[in-house]
Amino acid sequence: MEAGVHDWQLQDQQEFQSTINNCTTMLRICCSDVPNSGRWMEDLWAWVLVPCLQHYLISIISLLLCLVLLSVTLLKLLKYSRGAATTTQRLMKNGALYNFTLVITSVLGFSWLAVCGWRFWSGFHSNWSTVAFDEFFFAMAEALIYLAFASKLWLDKQEAGNSFITPELQVCWIINFLTFSAFEGYAIVVKFIAHKESRYPELTAIYLTLPTWLVSLYLVIMAIVGKRLCLSVVVDQHHHDSTLTEPFLRNQSYKPEMNGVKLGSLEVTGYWKAPLLSKATFLWLDPLLSLGYKRALLAGDVPTLSPEDSADVVCQRLQSNWDFQHQGAAAKSLAWGLIRTFWPLFVINGFLAFMKLCVMYIGPLLIQQFINFFDNPVRVQSHGVMLVLVLLLAKCMEGLIDHQYSFLSQRLGLSVRSALVAAVYQKGLRLSSSARQTQSVGKIVNYMSTDIPEICEAVIEIHDLWAVPLQIIIALIILYSVVGLATVTGFIIMLLVMLMCLLISKKQRSVMAEVMVCKDSRIKRTNEAVTNMKILKLQAWQDWFLKQVIDARIKEKSWIRKFLSIAAFSIFLLWLSPLVVSVLTFGSCLLLNINLTAGRVFTAIATFRILQVPLRQFPQNMTQVAQALVALKRLLTFFQSGEVDLMAVERIEGGAADFAVAVHGGSFKWGPEAENPILRNINVEIKTGTLVAIVGTVGAGKSALLECILGEMEKVSGQVQVCGRVAYVAQSAWIQNGTIQDNIIFGKQMEEVLYHDTLHVCALQNDLSQLPHGDQTEIGERGINLSGGQKQRVQLARAVYQEADIYLLDDVFSAVDAHTGTQLFNECVRGTLASKTVVLVTHQVEFLHSADLILVMRDGEIVQSGNYDELVKLGLDFGALVDAHNQTLQMAEAQGLEDEEEIINDSNKLLHSASIGGSFDAFPPDAVQRSANIIDDEERAIGQVDWRIYWAYCTKVLGGSHVIALIIIQTCWQGLQIASDFWLAQSTSTQESFVPSRFISVYAELAMGSGAFVLMRSLLVAFVGLKTAQHFFLDMIRSVFRAPMSFFDATPTGRILSRSTKDQLRLDIWIPLMFGSFLANIFQLFGILYVTIHITWQIIFIIAPLFIVFMQYQRYYIATSRELRRLESISEAPLINHFSETIVGLVTIRAFGHQARFGKTNTNRTNTLISMCFHNNASGDWLGFRLENIGTAILCSSTMLLVLLPSSFIRPELVGLSLSYGLALNASIYYVVWLFAQMEQDMVSVERVQQYTDLPSEAPLVIEDKKPSQGWPQQGGISVQGLQLRYRADSPLVLKGLTFTVRGGEKLGVVGRTGSGKTSLIQALFRIVEPTHGRILIDGINITTIGLHDLRSKLSIIPQEPTLFDGTVRSNLDPLGEHDDATIWEALEKCQLATAIKLKDEKLDAPVAENGDNWSMGQRQLFCLGRVLLKSSRILVLDEATASIDTQTDVILQRIIKTEFSNCTIISIAHRIPSVMDSDKVLVLDAGTVKEFGTPSNLLENPVSLFSLLVQEYWSRSNNTAPL
Repeated sequence: MEAGVHDWQLQDQQEFQSTINNCTTMLRICCSDVPNSGRWMEDLWAWVLVPCLQHYLISIISLLLCLVLLSVTLLKLLKYSRGAATTTQRLMKNGALYNFTLVITSVLGFSWLAVCGWRFWSGFHSNWSTVAFDEFFFAMAEALIYLAFASKLWLDKQEAGNSFITPELQVCWIINFLTFSAFEGYAIVVKFIAHKESRYPELTAIYLTLPTWLVSLYLVIMAIVGKRLCLSVVVDQHHHDSTLTEPFLRNQSYKPEMNGVKLGSLEVTGYWKAPLLSKATFLWLDPLLSLGYKRALLAGDVPTLSPEDSADVVCQRLQSNWDFQHQGAAAKSLAWGLIRTFWPLFVINGFLAFMKLCVMYIGPLLIQQFINFFDNPVRVQSHGVMLVLVLLLAKCMEGLIDHQYSFLSQRLGLSVRSALVAAVYQKGLRLSSSARQTQSVGKIVNYMSTDIPEICEAVIEIHDLWAVPLQIIIALIILYSVVGLATVTGFIIMLLVMLMCLLISKKQRSVMAEVMVCKDSRIKRTNEAVTNMKILKLQAWQDWFLKQVIDARIKEKSWIRKFLSIAAFSIFLLWLSPLVVSVLTFGSCLLLNINLTAGRVFTAIATFRILQVPLRQFPQNMTQVAQALVALKRLLTFFQSGEVDLMAVERIEGGAADFAVAVHGGSFKWGPEAENPILRNINVEIKTGTLVAIVGTVGAGKSALLECILGEMEKVSGQVQVCGRVAYVAQSAWIQNGTIQDNIIFGKQMEEVLYHDTLHVCALQNDLSQLPHGDQTEIGERGINLSGGQKQRVQLARAVYQEADIYLLDDVFSAVDAHTGTQLFNECVRGTLASKTVVLVTHQVEFLHSADLILVMRDGEIVQSGNYDELVKLGLDFGALVDAHNQTLQMAEAQGLEDEEEIINDSNKLLHSASIGGSFDAFPPDAVQRSANIIDDEERAIGQVDWRIYWAYCTKVLGGSHVIALIIIQTCWQGLQIASDFWLAQSTSTQESFVPSRFISVYAELAMGSGAFVLMRSLLVAFVGLKTAQHFFLDMIRSVFRAPMSFFDATPTGRILSRSTKDQLRLDIWIPLMFGSFLANIFQLFGILYVTIHITWQIIFIIAPLFIVFMQYQRYYIATSRELRRLESISEAPLINHFSETIVGLVTIRAFGHQARFGKTNTNRTNTLISMCFHNNASGDWLGFRLENIGTAILCSSTMLLVLLPSSFIRPELVGLSLSYGLALNASIYYVVWLFAQMEQDMVSVERVQQYTDLPSEAPLVIEDKKPSQGWPQQGGISVQGLQLRYRADSPLVLKGLTFTVRGGEKLGVVGRTGSGKTSLIQALFRIVEPTHGRILIDGINITTIGLHDLRSKLSIIPQEPTLFDGTVRSNLDPLGEHDDATIWEALEKCQLATAIKLKDEKLDAPVAENGDNWSMGQRQLFCLGRVLLKSSRILVLDEATASIDTQTDVILQRIIKTEFSNCTIISIAHRIPSVMDSDKVLVLDAGTVKEFGTPSNLLENPVSLFSLLVQEYWSRSNNTAPL
């Protein structure tokens, strides 16, 4: 029984073994390396390890997966055709990951298909002796499976209208990855080891298998963690609803709103909906390029960004990953937040960078194959043709991948830029008052214009940080396969170079941090100077401020010099390193007795040459990263700045309480660093619909009380409640650049009735009637073409038009005359706003009778409260204010106005006519005469950058001799490069004449000589570049400071700042580096063409027509790219202007709750700028892709000629030389054109700076032969004779023959209606505007015959709008440093500031913030008074000098002015009539003519005179307090 069983088992084993043998025999037909030891267990295990059987196994699994996908797809299509699919029609925008997945699967499928075809062709012609059948079968299966993946993705999209990964795809991707990873890796290793002299199929398998494995890894990740393939935009075709969904970010959808934009109605960039082929080849850009070639592009010609790239969307995505809206959130890594937000594109770009690495070394590896082909006496031309085709495929793939990587990296960088710009702006909208003192306008503008672009450039180049080291590693592997252990030497050198680069990067980062600090300081000073240029000219301070800017620039320049010196050494090091590596590598070969053949040498040389480009760029990458790290740190500091506390004020819906404003137990300070509260023990409750007046002396805390109600101050204790919507009118008027109508409606819908009522109650109708374009007249930046009173009325109208519940009005009557003030109070405050809650800060005691509640403040506390009668009985602080007011009335009574009733009756008629004819307010006539657009369109050159710009740049220093020196240096460098390569070819051609010592010594000498010329070039470019940039800067800044005021009236500050920041940065750093790189690459291109033509001269017949195509492409591209760069530069200025305007008007914006509207404006302007950048970058890759194809055509044509020409035509060693040069041709052609285009684009910055170097200039500051005597003017007498003035040659006269005389020591009061010419007279006196006819004599000297500095330095002025600068108390009072501390303290005592300053620890060194934001408006005016007290001029001009201070302080100061300037000539423009009543003479102007001139008493004798009208109006308004 047991024997039978044993026999049965034995028979069974024999049958199984027989089956195995039969299978083995069958498999040997297709696979020669199938094991057959006779032991089936060992054979079975060995089968698993046989590469060819693994190929068959993978191929069978792949084909089965194809069948599964085909079956599922057919079933779905059948179901869809029967109507089971959804009927909802949606417009699906392909997302980035969807497109990327579709591209890589398609490309990989077609790549394997090409390999399959090649293997079939080779195997068929050689009876499968050179190619195993399993390799052909494996390539076919891989081609089918990846093409099936791509087709399935595309069909699913077309069928279902979504980008979901279907379950069958997920399963197939996972199985494909597992089988491929398990078997193919081992198979490749075995084949690589087994084939010492590798055939091309094995090489193909190695270099195509690795990308295939990476793709399969990517797909399996998508299958496991991905829910969707990318950010997709779905638009319902019927309802135009838009939805945004993000890719598999924790499997959560991200759906921000699109602000109600109908996507279907926008002219969006062609890239958004372009087909795959169009995106791959940049055909979607053709319409824009064609238009740009036909004519100069306009801003409206450039399409908008796609919705997913818009600033609001990317900012919301960043916010969802990094909450920058809450203080303290910035402590988290901003870089990590960016990575979490944009990681899909980071991953795609990283994958493309790796794919680029995989294909870029195929060329060098083929050199050995080509040389072997030419060394073979019996050549098979088909083999050579196939090598050429492989080279063609590799170079085409490299070009495609390279430019897709470049384009997507640029797109990623722009998305980061959009997000950060929006984030910085939103943070700016939340800055606290104390934070605004440290984060100045100039610094915030620098974040936007300099720091953020630096971060974006680093994002674009971030993958180079790992790609370059990996590229070096791959190069070392190739070198090891070529020269063996000699590679160790090269590896050590490269490692040392990389370490040195890291050290250099660290040093660059620290230097760049200092550069940015110095740049902040320079921009801050430039912004202050440009913003307040009129004050600088009036005070004759422009030279001192110019010196401050130049000193800051000199300090910045010293750090830039260090930075460029380090960069020059870095460039030298990276250019030299491949030469040193090659010398030491070949030297090591000789020491190790490794035979140096032409194939080995030129494979190594080609590998080194490929390394040159990334190594040359690596210093720039390290530099960029260093700058980005500094910028990130600065941005983190900004994001950590203090924010307004949104919970400081409890906001209640209107009507929900019986009060409008309530503060209980409140104590407030400006910031956390302040030691003592500014406001203390604030307890007040304001009833709805009441008028509350806040009074007090200068610095009492009146404006601070309004700001604590707005939530602008830090609450130390207590509770603040506000019931209803708030409107706010600041003491210092904030006006936007735009039309008067835009400033009034302030984003609200136009309501005609309400709008015209608002104009009437705010006394603006007469002003608008005088303007040629009415309310459509454009207001200049900061309202520069409006008077102080008009600006106040415009912003009051803005508040009234909003129809708020609560109105906070901060001293709105200080800048208007008595009549206008009365009209505003009666018709606006007590008329239109009678039912509203009004909180009014005022110094006008005459209006206090109407107040329901008066709050009296002193030293930050409410010391008295009650109605007028109650407070009068109490006396104290309020009594002192009333007494001071009564003293001013006595001055009017002393002028003989006894017959009050008669004068009132006669004056009422005139009052009525004045209310119709105009208000008595200073109005600059330039506002009357100018057109609707005071801001000129920015000058923009059209077409090619003028050759004179290049000439100016090249000859700015050294007369241009450095250009000749650079050409000589580059010629020598390129000659040595070519000589060294020819020496290698000649020396390795025959081993008989090879002398190792001579070979290596000559090669080393040539290499070191080449390195020396690189060092000379780098240092010369750095030195000359910075010197040239400095000359341009000095010419520009001096020209700007010497420009007339008309230039600043018509030029937004942003235009000047954009040239001082971004354009100057290009001149400082990037243009020199670009210039050096362009020289190196153009000479390298000449060298490549020379060697190629020298070896195969027939190629010239191919190069010539391709060169024509090349030039045509270049012209076609530059015509558009140049204009796009110009539009980019022009688009940046409005963005900067908006940033600046927002920061200055932040309190007003927040008070009205318009942060969202301003944020949207910022988004629109950001999108406009980024759209220009996006299409400009895309045009570069459009060109690069085509030029690289031209280079590929030249290379492959040259190589094909070498293959087809007779064997005796060329020596094999020259084949290696030609190929090593030809492989660099693609990159060289592209970089030459790209660098030239970049240089032309960057020369636009030179062009823009050059525009400001020759601006029209004012008259000379000093005329040596016309200098007045040192004591001039001695008397101070002023004689105006027939003075005529116009602002522009084509504008009407604004002063029409003024003639009057003021004797030395007299006081002249100047009054007149709006537009009468008061301000023009002041500007003529200071020569802000030059007279058209007539003259002004001061002590007998015609002021137009002396220098401007000699004139202005002898005059003093207290302007209507007081201006303080960032610095200290001392620097603001005595900026020129001409007085000692004792004199300064004496002036402070006289101007009533000494007490406030003595309370500060720093005393005279107490800080003054930008614009004097940490001092009240009244205190700023007192500072200006202190300045004139120190200056002690014989002629003093007072332009509403005490408008912002209380009556009590005004009385004191008028007494001080009368005492201190008793012997001086005083010209006073004032709305407070008592200030004019004690004048020796009064000048009444009307429509640019002298209406009345005489003593006050003489003019008052005529009861119907304009002066009598003014006095009576003030008397009538003020006499209400007479009984007191």
